[in-house]
Amino acid sequence: MRHFILLLVGLALLAFGFSVGFLVGGLRAERNAYHNRFMEERAIIGPILANDPGFAGISIDEEYTGHAHLSGAIDAADYGRLQNALSQAVGYTRARDMVDSLEKRNKPPPR
Repeated sequence: MRHFILLLVGLALLAFGFSVGFLVGGLRAERNAYHNRFMEERAIIGPILANDPGFAGISIDEEYTGHAHLSGAIDAADYGRLQNALSQAVGYTRARDMVDSLEKRNKPPPR
């Protein structure tokens, strides 16, 4: 009887261990998928930002959803140009979401 109880406890612990491992593995894989999405978007957005001096004050951040998000300040005149370039690269909806928190500033008038 004692061996039977030890066998049941061992099988229960084994099942619990497999369940926890499966759950943790799934969560880790999901996080890796999110990070890979960010890396792909960053590879597309990076050259757009690097090739235009008007976008120099912008950085690419990773959201918890795995999407790229832009932060920083941009001149109001450059904002539309950036959104158009991003729309061509990733689509209008993603571009709009990426730039929604950028700080738009007005250039001082030339003297």
